[in-house]
Amino acid sequence: RERLTALDAATGAVLWRVEPGLVVELAAAGESGGLVVAMVESGEIVALERNSGEERWRTGYTGLARGVLVVDDAVVALTDEAVVALEAASGAVRWRGAGGEFLVGEGTASVVAVVRAAEVELRSAVDGAVTDAQPIDTPSIAASRSALAVGAALVVVESDGVLRRWELR
Repeated sequence: RERLTALDAATGAVLWRVEPGLVVELAAAGESGGLVVAMVESGEIVALERNSGEERWRTGYTGLARGVLVVDDAVVALTDEAVVALEAASGAVRWRGAGGEFLVGEGTASVVAVVRAAEVELRSAVDGAVTDAQPIDTPSIAASRSALAVGAALVVVESDGVLRRWELR
């Protein structure tokens, strides 16, 4: 878990290997983004060039890592203490907000969902503006295994396998 290895999808050949530290969360941009981002246990977010593995930037975070996404030209990272959006090119802070349990989004949607114990909040990846906030029942999140965005909805998989869905605006 301390080593990241990139493989050629067609051949399976190793493209590069790096050892950024113990990786606790990982995200990658699509073809156009060219970025692999890891949150490592030492409290750092490390951005790597997708094709070479070369480090683009590194910055710190506080709290327990909960998730990281590459959304358009931003890296959005969540801990139990904060959500922070960073410029993908430089790692400079774009905006900050309160932390949560899950971070959900899609690479081209420009919106991320921060899931907390009693609510889900939609934020613009560009400026951090809250575009929607909806209450959710605490037991569903506390007993969940994962959360994901499906169109304009948040879907949570509870520990007993039951799916819960909340429509978002």
